[in-house]
Amino acid sequence: METVDAFLTSGDRNKPNTFEIWVQSRVLQRPIFWWIVSIVGAVVGLIGFGLSSNLKHLLGDPKPWKNVGYTLFCVSVVVFAVVLHRLKGPAKVLPYRRQFKACGVFLALLVIFIYTFSRRGEEQEQQRKGHNDTPNNVQVAGIVSLVGFVVMAFALSIQTNYGFVGELMKFFLEELMVELIKIRWWYGFFGALFSFLLIILHSCKEKHAEGDVHQDPIDNNTTLLLDIRTDSLSTVRPTQDLFTLALLNLNKKDLELSQNLRRHLIGYINDWSDQIPEGIMQDQNFIKDRIRREVETLHLIVNQMTSRDHFEMDNWLVMVYIRSRKQFLLTCESELKSDNSTAQVSRIKKWIKYCNIVLKILIPNERVLCQQVFGEFSPISNKCFEQFCSQVKQDLLSFIQGIPELMSSPEIALLFRIVRDLIVPEFHSLFPHNLSMTIEMIDLTKKLGEATRDYYFRDDDFPPEIENSHSCEPHPITIQVLNRLDIAFKDRDIIEPLLKTYPNSKVQVREEWSLISHYIDWNINKLEASLESTLKKTYIYELQGVSIMANVNYILKKAYEFGFELTKKDGWLKEQASKIQQCFEQYYRENPTELLAFFKQHNEKVTEHSMREMLRLFNFNHLLEKQSYSYQGELILLVNKGFVPSCENFLHRFRTLLNGNEDTHHTYIPTIEDEIEDDVAWR
Repeated sequence: METVDAFLTSGDRNKPNTFEIWVQSRVLQRPIFWWIVSIVGAVVGLIGFGLSSNLKHLLGDPKPWKNVGYTLFCVSVVVFAVVLHRLKGPAKVLPYRRQFKACGVFLALLVIFIYTFSRRGEEQEQQRKGHNDTPNNVQVAGIVSLVGFVVMAFALSIQTNYGFVGELMKFFLEELMVELIKIRWWYGFFGALFSFLLIILHSCKEKHAEGDVHQDPIDNNTTLLLDIRTDSLSTVRPTQDLFTLALLNLNKKDLELSQNLRRHLIGYINDWSDQIPEGIMQDQNFIKDRIRREVETLHLIVNQMTSRDHFEMDNWLVMVYIRSRKQFLLTCESELKSDNSTAQVSRIKKWIKYCNIVLKILIPNERVLCQQVFGEFSPISNKCFEQFCSQVKQDLLSFIQGIPELMSSPEIALLFRIVRDLIVPEFHSLFPHNLSMTIEMIDLTKKLGEATRDYYFRDDDFPPEIENSHSCEPHPITIQVLNRLDIAFKDRDIIEPLLKTYPNSKVQVREEWSLISHYIDWNINKLEASLESTLKKTYIYELQGVSIMANVNYILKKAYEFGFELTKKDGWLKEQASKIQQCFEQYYRENPTELLAFFKQHNEKVTEHSMREMLRLFNFNHLLEKQSYSYQGELILLVNKGFVPSCENFLHRFRTLLNGNEDTHHTYIPTIEDEIEDDVAWR
């Protein structure tokens, strides 16, 4: 393990600085642009060389066969640049990598020889004449030729791993300096600045963790690999070490990769945009292109290991590779889901965005990466990809299971839709025949669906005790339940399919109502039963009826305002109105002397006349006794315009007599609902 320690130490010591990272991400990471520049540079260099005096001194008097030879040479240079673009390094020509490199070195030496020979011929002729009589336009053509060759060599050197290309660039830079000084000595400063710029940019291309970029990565990292003997099991250990080292080198790019992803997704992460940028979502090679050399090295090592028929190595490769990718996932989560907010809504929103990034970007890119490292049709590639997705699935499940209070919060519906509409379809499309990858998600969907149903429609809304001074007002639990039912009714296009998929066996469904109306009716009945039980235990006899009236009347009022379908059913309206009427008759039929005595206990100014005036404010027996109405909707109009306001007047008058405030028309008395609305607005 000394090699591993030395590797880690050298990686930390040679970590790229900020300037190098900026150059690598903003200047050098333009592959198509630099390949075009290399070809254009080659064409400009060859044309400039043909127009300069160098070609004349090289070939002498023009002959047809000489022109044909030079043309073929020009074509070979351009074709070689195009071939480098197509192959992008030695990994694509693995069987002939050394021969291909030798051909490149030979061509580079041939170019240096031809240019040096032609320049020496020109110098000898100038020495014979004793002066330089080369025309200015020919000199300019020579300078342009050198600039073109320099640009070609620079563009090729930053796109390939061949060291001889960088050396060729330095040769042409030296020749350019000499030619500029020949024309004017101070032209050399411009040449020096140009050389300095290219050399600085070229230095930023180096992979610090592996050393000098001019060396072929095959020679750097796999010389031992290619020379390992195949006749002993002792060959396994060195290749395992190489594979581990390559993965460590890959993990050193994790932070840079995740930060690069964040830069491309910063608008989406910070809520400036609701959509992931189309460009990065469509680019499934985004990660691979930024760690190309590391991927090529891993591929070479894997090919050597799997070619030795050590099938027992498959599980080891999967285990070590996935351990490395888990570290990458942790780094991505830290960078892409960074949120210091403790608010539950904020955490869930950040988690949803991270889910989108993982499913739309990281997983497609990981599939490509596995295929590049292990082979497109390799069983190891499929195992690694499946293990990576399994880790993603466990991370998603851990988040939900780590917040148990989600199951009773308003955000449960949002979470359910994300799991049902995004996560489950994505995993099903990735593994259509692998039930083990989707069964947990399906179970989670069912659990979240039932939790969402139970959040909106529940029978456990037990109202806590409240003070006597609020007996004529709707209970806070009634206000909360009606608001919750209102949200469910507004989202009925989403909630009703959920109720069909995950029904509650306690709710009896009849054909004449919509499904959500049955659940609303069931929830209201449970609430009213719970309220009646609690209020009868909490309040004295004289306050029980008025408290029930206040709550049921509030339910009627809000059901109409929210547009519940229940209000269109005469039977439901009569049922609710009857509950109010029965409570009112408790006061109307009681001995007036006892009721008056109760009021006088709290307000000595109450008279029998004022009490009887209060009782005359409300009596709608005739409304409930009618069997038919003049037109459809008459009952709901009578209830909303007459019954509910009259009940509110009665409750207001009852409260006024109880509190000793006779000014019923000008004095405003805040209610519990007002206090709740003020508290919500303040928050």
